[in-house]
Amino acid sequence: MRPDRRLRILAIHALAVAALLAPAAGVAFAQSIAAAVPRNAHATRDGGAWTCDRGFREEQGACTAIKVPANGFAVDSSYGRGWECRWGYRMADEGCMAIKVPAHAYLKDDSYGRGWECGRGFQEVGGACETVKLPANAYLVEAAYGPRWECRRGYRAVDSGCMAIKVPAHGYLADTSLGSGWRCERGYRAVDNGCQAIAVPANGYLIEDTYGRGWDCERGYLNVGSACAAIKTPVNGHLDSWGTGWTCARGYAKSGSSCVRFEMPANAHVADSGNEWACDQPYRKQGNACRLP
Repeated sequence: MRPDRRLRILAIHALAVAALLAPAAGVAFAQSIAAAVPRNAHATRDGGAWTCDRGFREEQGACTAIKVPANGFAVDSSYGRGWECRWGYRMADEGCMAIKVPAHAYLKDDSYGRGWECGRGFQEVGGACETVKLPANAYLVEAAYGPRWECRRGYRAVDSGCMAIKVPAHGYLADTSLGSGWRCERGYRAVDNGCQAIAVPANGYLIEDTYGRGWDCERGYLNVGSACAAIKTPVNGHLDSWGTGWTCARGYAKSGSSCVRFEMPANAHVADSGNEWACDQPYRKQGNACRLP
């Protein structure tokens, strides 16, 4: 027999023997893990370890039962006490004590508070739920602190009641709990406890201005005291873009209250502003002349 053929035959035999022995080794390994898992435990998914069943905890390689008190239940947790109290109970002295819910109250999922809350229309007073004293012109609200009521629109809380807000002539109720509770209509402003008309002069108009005079002058007019005076534009002048002053036409410059045509030297032109001149390229301004550099 040729040597290379003999080597191939030996390799095939070795693989066959390994295939026959592999299942036996796996069974033996699984049996060894099963034998190592203590009572009240189960193997982990990867098969390499074990963990205690629900309601048990590992102690020195064994799984011991967690002592769950009455009205408690076991939880799947490796830390803490391993149990929680049922709804309506809370832990006290390693046990579960019933939460005492007073009349007109209901249980609340609250681990650190009292475990209950008063129903609508009641508030906690000394461990009990007392009826909320609702004054006239008020309504109930959900609030954790303070009174459980608010005043209706047009009223504000004063002491333990609701007092009507006095709205002056030309005023209206404001949606705010601060201040007077009312605002003046457009064209009026608050003065003392009333609404006073804003005196708008001729050629003026109302503006939204809480602290100023409440009006401004139209385009072409300037505020002078309590009136609007027309802006006087000179010959060859016109109102500026803001309408609060004047500027000269193109080719003219301001001189006091007049517009004077300015003289341009040779090799110059009217600048973009329109009220001065600039030198043509490549000339440069030197005094009142344009000269080559």
